[in-house]
Amino acid sequence: MSNDQTPVSTDKPATTADNPQSDIEPSWFHKNSTLLITITGTLLVAILSGIFALVGSRIGADGAFRAGIAQQQAALDSTRTEEARKKRGEVYAALLESADALEAEIDRVVRAQERNNSNTYEDLARLIAASTLQKGNMDMRSKMNQVYVYGSDEGLAAALELESTVMLDLQPTVDTVKIEKVKTDEYLKNYGALQRVMCREASAQPRRGCT
Repeated sequence: MSNDQTPVSTDKPATTADNPQSDIEPSWFHKNSTLLITITGTLLVAILSGIFALVGSRIGADGAFRAGIAQQQAALDSTRTEEARKKRGEVYAALLESADALEAEIDRVVRAQERNNSNTYEDLARLIAASTLQKGNMDMRSKMNQVYVYGSDEGLAAALELESTVMLDLQPTVDTVKIEKVKTDEYLKNYGALQRVMCREASAQPRRGCT
């Protein structure tokens, strides 16, 4: 046998434990880490977008709800203002009409006094009983109550001035023998003052002459 024959090595190959630097198959997560990061980021963006959209829609809904409430309140206020305007016109007109009727009845009774030459308490009592003065006084008071409730401060003040011009004390004493005639100038002044208040407050478009 030749002495040049290559000797066969009897050494065993190194194991993994003996050679930590040997190649290790990378895991699936390691291989796909970039893809996982991309997917996670995409999901996170989608979730945050959904949250922001939900919050935004909630804020928008709240804003729309509040705007709706404000519109309803504005409509209600406008309705109440319109109702108040119409009601004031009604009560002012009713008071003016009542004052007209009472002033006319006072004038009729005064002329009857002159015509009959009435000069005693008994004569006056008979005239009052035969007239509509009691009814006129009561109607005037009723209309004043309406102005007190629905009229403005300015309207009430004007109404009180007009009332003082025509309202009578129909419980005369024995010393009272005549009903005095309404002072025309004062009556017309107070009547006109209430008319101007009515014009300003009851008209949807008051004319300049109402001032």
